[in-house]
Amino acid sequence: ILITDSVAHLSEVAKRRGLVVRDGAPRLPDGTIAGSSLSMNTAIKNVVQTCAVDLHLAIQAATATPARLLGLTDRGNIVVGCRADLVAMDPNFNVQQTWVGGQLALAGH
Repeated sequence: ILITDSVAHLSEVAKRRGLVVRDGAPRLPDGTIAGSSLSMNTAIKNVVQTCAVDLHLAIQAATATPARLLGLTDRGNIVVGCRADLVAMDPNFNVQQTWVGGQLALAGH
């Protein structure tokens, strides 16, 4: 399973708490790590390029497997009856478009 505990380090709440990204991780003013800045597309890229995991298996580990383990039968697969939450990535794993519930939510990223 691929997961990320990425935090909204650019949010107003994070700014009020003094959260900054330093050495690749969100940190509190005292230097304590406060989550991660790992995005899911980067997690997929990491396991494909660094660990030689097949792209199909990496995407399954980021989508269908966690949904199944959480009992979320309406997501994680591209089939009739699922939510149609989709992400289009280019060959370098950069997010190009995002759909939520079948509706385009982000284009030209």
